[in-house]
Amino acid sequence: MSLLIERIPPGPPPPPPPPGVYTKDTIAFNRYVDSIYKLDVKIGVINELSDYTDNSYKRDIEDSLYQELIDQYHSSKTSTCCIEIGKINVKRNRELKVFTVDSARIHIKSVENIINPKVKCIVNFSDVTLNEGNDKAIIYMGRYSHPLNGSTSLILLEKLDGKWKIYKRITLSIS
Repeated sequence: MSLLIERIPPGPPPPPPPPGVYTKDTIAFNRYVDSIYKLDVKIGVINELSDYTDNSYKRDIEDSLYQELIDQYHSSKTSTCCIEIGKINVKRNRELKVFTVDSARIHIKSVENIINPKVKCIVNFSDVTLNEGNDKAIIYMGRYSHPLNGSTSLILLEKLDGKWKIYKRITLSIS
């Protein structure tokens, strides 16, 4: 969860580059992205694990090991439990604010949130499903910045050299 929260940009995306220039090859683009991630940001975290059992969330993945994890997640009975926010380690420029499911719904729908945001966005997570070797995992993540701006993603993770890395992010829904 820490890794995914670190990947939430605190600022707007950079403007598009001139025609014919690949964005990640430009020095200006890279400096802009680096500067964005140094900004302070408040992120709301819903303190209960979400249960993504709707079949529309189930996708066929090319990598059979990850497909097995997805099938395992959808076949298991997940229980709603609380996330221990204190165990999520994030950089100093990230401030986490705890939301319950009900308070998050009110906050996202609030006009006050649009005018004077208390948080940049609100995120929620599913339970993590690990393989037997504890080196591959999946997690579902929802991210909401506004009543008309949100997304749900399936994140495939792998552990390389003792650190978790995002292997692939699959957008399941977006508004």
